[in-house]
Amino acid sequence: MRFHHGGFFSSATGKGASVSAPRFSTAITLFARLWLDRERPGDARQVLAPVYGQFVEGFEVAELCAARQLLDALPPHGYRAHRVP
Repeated sequence: MRFHHGGFFSSATGKGASVSAPRFSTAITLFARLWLDRERPGDARQVLAPVYGQFVEGFEVAELCAARQLLDALPPHGYRAHRVP
């Protein structure tokens, strides 16, 4: 599986982190779900979208499919839900 060099993943691996791309994607997806569970979909998108965007192949892998499904379920960037009291 390949991803664009640079950004968050390269920062983590450049600091000696030993992690596979699918595991990293799973961890970030879980982290984004935590934000979503706390009713903060904007934060979830902000965490997940840049990492997902770095991949250039492997989109059929289960971990990236799960990340894509979560991104598709999130409201668009900048969307703010209005709560009814």
